[in-house]
Amino acid sequence: RTNRGSRYFISFIDNYSRYIEVDIIKSKSKAFRSFCAYKQRTENSTSNSVVNNERPRLKVLKSDNALEFLTEEFEKLLEDSSIIRELSAPYCPEQNAIIERPNRTIMSKVRALLYEANLPKYLWGEAVLVAVFIYNYTLHASLGFKTPYELRYRTKPDLNNIKIFGSIAYYRNPSPKKLETRVNKAILLGYTDYSNYKLLDLNSHKIIFARDVKILEGAYLDKPSISLSNIAEASLRIVVVDRV
Repeated sequence: RTNRGSRYFISFIDNYSRYIEVDIIKSKSKAFRSFCAYKQRTENSTSNSVVNNERPRLKVLKSDNALEFLTEEFEKLLEDSSIIRELSAPYCPEQNAIIERPNRTIMSKVRALLYEANLPKYLWGEAVLVAVFIYNYTLHASLGFKTPYELRYRTKPDLNNIKIFGSIAYYRNPSPKKLETRVNKAILLGYTDYSNYKLLDLNSHKIIFARDVKILEGAYLDKPSISLSNIAEASLRIVVVDRV
């Protein structure tokens, strides 16, 4: 489990750009809500061009036969939205290779990120988000040596604020009390869309967001300083989406 009790992540990939999005979820029953949020976010994206006064919409949904994708509410949404469903055959992951291969890459990155930074396993959710971030910002030969981000948003990604995951960081305490330090020690856990950094405060063990941050890249904790209890293996469910 993550520090917030999540046990799974669900991944969505755009067939054209190979851009991947993930959602960290507590139970498989949250898959429908995750897909609804992804659908709305994708179809309302300002990066989508408007054709004949209409924005592009999701056209095809390809997934495995997991029960969470076969519920009545899922079926109704697909029917109402005129989305074609394609199910891969049981025990044939090669039929979903478009996402199976990237997911193997992502999970390898997750293990490497946690190991290199000496971080506890329950931070796997944060590592997944960063691994996907790296994947989307990486050049791919199959995409003509472009990044999924570039194909998705029609602009090159800004790499200026990218720092090494798990590095020790210091951020300014916005309202310190008389006896408190003005700078707090933390661990870099990720990034946001607004040039802020996602940090784990080592005193409060709370996740915070800050812009004014000093990051010691490549400087890690000597060993996990956070409890390793309640660790569980992350389970994976796959969805592939086509857009038109």
